[in-house]
Order: sequence, then structure tokens, then C-alpha cells
Amino acid sequence: MADEDNKHQEEEERKHLEEEEKQREEEEANSKRKGSIADEHKATIESIVEERLAKMKSNVDNAYKKADELARENTRLKEAAQDGKRKKLEEEGKHLEAANLRLSEYEEKNTILNEKLTSLTRDRELDKTLTGLEFRNEFARETAFNTIVSQLVQDEDGTWVHKSGAPISEFVTAFKKDPDKDFLFKPKDNSGAGSSNNKSSSSGGGRPKSLQGLSTEEMLKLASEGKLGAIDY
Repeated sequence: MADEDNKHQEEEERKHLEEEEKQREEEEANSKRKGSIADEHKATIESIVEERLAKMKSNVDNAYKKADELARENTRLKEAAQDGKRKKLEEEGKHLEAANLRLSEYEEKNTILNEKLTSLTRDRELDKTLTGLEFRNEFARETAFNTIVSQLVQDEDGTWVHKSGAPISEFVTAFKKDPDKDFLFKPKDNSGAGSSNNKSSSSGGGRPKSLQGLSTEEMLKLASEGKLGAIDY
């Protein structure tokens, strides 16, 4: 009788272990499946963001091209008007006035060259500070550069700083931590499907049914919070 009880107990333990192993295998399979779906959503978002940034770059490049063309045309017209004025003064025998006009032209060009030289030192310093940051692509880096450089000024010692007085390195660090600038940088690796689910449940927000109408920043924010789930494209 005791032998039969022992066999029955062993059989029950064996079945229990088999059930636990089966449950563990199912949980691992579900975890892998969720991770695969999350990776697919992430890849889709990355593709959409890259496409939007490419369109933005094209628009900005065209705008800069037109601005450069207008600037060159304005310079050409201005130089032509100055040449005409100077020649007229010389024909009228007003050589001193003509010489003063030419001198003012040289001074203006010298001022422009000095400004360009100053800008180069500023740009070089900012470029050095941005080195090492992982931007999404080159256009994202250009966007960050143009945003920051427009806020730089020289202090009394001629050092380039942020207009708030903060050193460039400190402002760049703050810029990188700004949530509104996340779309410029490569997204951080997700810690896993379980982590995403926890963020989703704690955030209290629902998942979007479609990506249409969402901004780049909104998509990246939703992705980082694990709120994408099953989305209709």
C-alpha cells in the first residue's frame, strides 16, 4: 500500500513538473513573439521618421539654395550700382569722392571677411562640442547645429557662449536632455517587451489606432513609452 502511495505521489510530482515546464515554454514563446512585434513597430516608425526627415531636408536645402541665389544676385546688383556711381564721379572729375567710395567698398568687404572668419571659429567650436552625440542622421545634426548656433554670442573676452551666459558644452548637454529634441537623436535601445508593457500601464494613456496625423516627436514618444501595440497603417 505504501509503495502504491509513493508511486502515485511521484506521478503527481512528475505531472506538476511537466506542467511547469510547459508553462515556462509558453511564456518564453509569448515573450519572443511580443518582442518581435515590438521590433516590427519600431522598424516601421524608424522608416516613417527617416522619410519625414528626408522631406524636411529637401525643403530646407531648396530654401537655402534660393536664399543663396538671391544673396548673390543682390550682391551683383549692388556692385554694379557702385561701379556705375564711381565711374560717373570720375567722369565728372570728382576723383576724391570716387576714391572715398572705393575705400568704403574695401572696408565693407573687409568687415564681411572678418565676420566670416569669426563665424568659422564659432562653428568650429560648436562642431567640436557636437562630436560624439548620436544624431539620427546628418540632417538631424544640421538641424541641431543651426538651432544652437543661432543662440550663441561672444562674451567680453571674445569667447563664444550661449546667450544665457552658459558655456557651449553646458548648453549642448541641456539641449540633448530636452525631450522636445529627442527626435533628432538615435532612439535608445528598448529594454524589452515587459518593460514596454509596464510603461504603458503606468502612463495611463491609450494606444493610437493609426499613425496618421502624428508628428515625429509624438511617434517617438509613444514608441519609447510602449504605447503602439497593434496599429492600423
